[in-house]
Amino acid sequence: MARMSGASPAGDSDGRLMDPNDPLPAPGRVQVAGERDQAAEDHGVPHANSDAHAHGEVRLFPDGPTSTVEAVFDGYRGYVQSDDDSDAESTDSDIEHSFFVERHGRLFHYHGNLPYPLPADELEQNRQIVQHLCLQHLLGSNFVGPVPELLSPDGGEGDICVLDLGTGTGRWVMEMAHQYPTAHFVGIDIVPIYPASDFENVTFQLGNIMEPLNFANESFDIVHARCISTSVRDYPELLREIARVLKPGGLFIGGEWARRASFAPHRDPDRDLAVHAPGIQAMFEAISSGLRDRKGIDRAFGPVMAAWLSDTGVFNYIVEEKFYMPIGDWPTHADASALRGVDYAARFSRMSPDDITDHLKIVGNYFRAVIDRYAKNMCPMLLESGNPLQSVKDLLRRYRHDLRHVEGMVCVYHAVHARKM
Repeated sequence: MARMSGASPAGDSDGRLMDPNDPLPAPGRVQVAGERDQAAEDHGVPHANSDAHAHGEVRLFPDGPTSTVEAVFDGYRGYVQSDDDSDAESTDSDIEHSFFVERHGRLFHYHGNLPYPLPADELEQNRQIVQHLCLQHLLGSNFVGPVPELLSPDGGEGDICVLDLGTGTGRWVMEMAHQYPTAHFVGIDIVPIYPASDFENVTFQLGNIMEPLNFANESFDIVHARCISTSVRDYPELLREIARVLKPGGLFIGGEWARRASFAPHRDPDRDLAVHAPGIQAMFEAISSGLRDRKGIDRAFGPVMAAWLSDTGVFNYIVEEKFYMPIGDWPTHADASALRGVDYAARFSRMSPDDITDHLKIVGNYFRAVIDRYAKNMCPMLLESGNPLQSVKDLLRRYRHDLRHVEGMVCVYHAVHARKM
């Protein structure tokens, strides 16, 4: 299955790659021992050294923290450029068209009964990759929870298997497969935008997570599901299906964004978004209305994932964490400490306080571009919900104005992990 690809000029205004080389793995032969690290680096997968393996972390900054933050985003430096005046359409080529349909100049999945509202073209793939990098930096790793305990070679009996639901571009799977070469990783999605893997311990396949998973009972040690709240109408039912395919003692890892922006709670918890950033408030309200009325998704999952896990009656050791992603480069040192406190500093123990602040500024700037593109990529759904074209354009213009001019905002990332009884 071919990954969408398309030539684009370096640094164009649609947020495409400045580097024309594909940053994800391309088809090729399986590496023999000794080639794996170099091959992964060639594909943009962070090198996981022995210290990182020991602590269950991807070593994001092996040669010094601040100077290498930008290096991790290499190939996406043009992504933070404004595309206010750009209405360029997707020009993806080498696509298996039977999986996609074109609407409003963008490519979408062809499954008419599925709620997922975002495009599946190169522009959206790039947004997903940059979002992945932002999350990786915010969490300090590719995961929360006791993953090393389960994925170490002596962590259990038999084969070690991990399932990634809604794998998208497959970036998480590829990085984890490189970090844990003795485990086997399976990624499923409704469209084949994942890469053709040359890792022996990776399998990608088509699958609809709104239907029963096509896997045997108790077949996975870990199930990972991140940013799927716009893909699923019945999350509790999905959790029951996840419990079915997890082995006893297996780990579920979930993560979802709150479907709104807010002001950082340590600054002014009573500051009203509708007053100080009305464009952002209006956009997220419009998106929520579209998801509810057109897609049948009536709430954000992030704040209630832990409660739903408890309600299943089959999970224990449920842990919920909140992470605050800055929108833009506004954080000071005091902000950095308040946003993540001691826990955040511990995740980046090699960093000085100034490095942590600079780190958040850079990541926040990229994340602002991520949610800029998120709103733009949701506009087809808003149009199909009956909103006039000019109204949608005005909504996007006001949203972008507030993104660029209002400081102190964050998006909350809700992360949970739990063990199957």
